Amino acid sequence: GVKLSTGENVINLNSLPKDLSTISILKKTELLVISDNPDLTEISFDPDNMEAITLGPRLPNGHYTLIIASDNNFNPKYQRNVFALFEIVPSK
Repeated sequence: GVKLSTGENVINLNSLPKDLSTISILKKTELLVISDNPDLTEISFDPDNMEAITLGPRLPNGHYTLIIASDNNFNPKYQRNVFALFEIVPSK
């Protein structure tokens, strides 16, 4: 996730300064690790061909959801369609 309030709006700059310490950079937080290496991944399925990501609906508790998706490339013998929804739990 990205906390927009921590970054400086640079839309009106012609280019970024060479010394980036002169501007406020966005702070980001890793939400999910997806890997085909079972020792690294945080998902329980093969992430083959993941090609879509979006914020999903808010849950009743107010948390956002994250949806990732893949398609089978018209090859159902070797690939599958996957839609996976995850709850984004705000960090403390």
